[in-house]
Amino acid sequence: MSAFRVLVVEDEVALRVIYDRILRGLHCDVVAARDGEEALHLLEQYTPELVFLDILLPYVNGIQVMQYMATQERLRQVPVVMVSSASEYEQQKNILPFAEFYLKPILASQIKDIARRYINARS
Repeated sequence: MSAFRVLVVEDEVALRVIYDRILRGLHCDVVAARDGEEALHLLEQYTPELVFLDILLPYVNGIQVMQYMATQERLRQVPVVMVSSASEYEQQKNILPFAEFYLKPILASQIKDIARRYINARS
């Protein structure tokens, strides 16, 4: 079985490193974007099985990334874990059928539990 593909979209370097370490520890194939614009470019050529998506991003925000995913047949069903320090964005999870919202700070144990849930669902 191929590695579980995860896209991490986070503008804070330290958080990207944390995601990377945790997810690689679960044997995931991790691709990271530092802003929404980079995420859109990656999504044009890459179909992840799970996305951890910060909402407040430079250039293109996380909501715009989700809106793009909703227009793409191959991305529409990809689970998205929205992460934000602003709770008002929780209502935006309805953009995609498999989106969930977590308020920052997201804990390492939460990242691991969420990823395991989706990895286990695939197998």
